Amino acid sequence: MRNIHVTTSFNSESDSVEIAVQDTGQGISPPDKDKLFLPHFSTKDRGTRLGLAIASRIVTEHNGLLRVEDNSPVGSRFILELPAAEIASAADRPNISAGLA
Repeated sequence: MRNIHVTTSFNSESDSVEIAVQDTGQGISPPDKDKLFLPHFSTKDRGTRLGLAIASRIVTEHNGLLRVEDNSPVGSRFILELPAAEIASAADRPNISAGLA
């Protein structure tokens, strides 16, 4: 049986949030890991083959990092790191409903 496990954590040294998704599937071969985030690359026979490339680009545009590594003892682990955002106080937030009828 395959299992999927999701964890979240805060890294105070880098002031970032980490989301890790790991499974106990067959894993990803080392040659495929090098190409995994390229457009039109896939280990599957269906789909657009753009999902991980788009996800990686979005994360990069938000000053984050998306990477894959082996999950011990089997499977893969995808790690998403994003900079932590400060929460603005209500007084600092723009009033988006202003001018709406």
